[in-house]
Amino acid sequence: MPDPAPTQDQHVAQSQARDLVLAALQSLDLDRRVVFILHDIEEQPMREIADALEVPAKTLYARLAVARKQFGAAVRRIRLQRGERP
Repeated sequence: MPDPAPTQDQHVAQSQARDLVLAALQSLDLDRRVVFILHDIEEQPMREIADALEVPAKTLYARLAVARKQFGAAVRRIRLQRGERP
């Protein structure tokens, strides 16, 4: 049985979630955003990212750790600004 079509409320919730993620990503500087997207969202192996960017893997792991913290903080900040629960 196919999944029922999303409701209007589900569309709104998906749109708000997408906007939240995009805004939080935009808050990251480019170096951190790239490694965050490639590793955590696109699920690329760190070795491949390091080779493609010609940056040591240790450097990328450090950037990723900071990016994760900053992303989480940005999500909480944006939710608070919207009057939502963090």
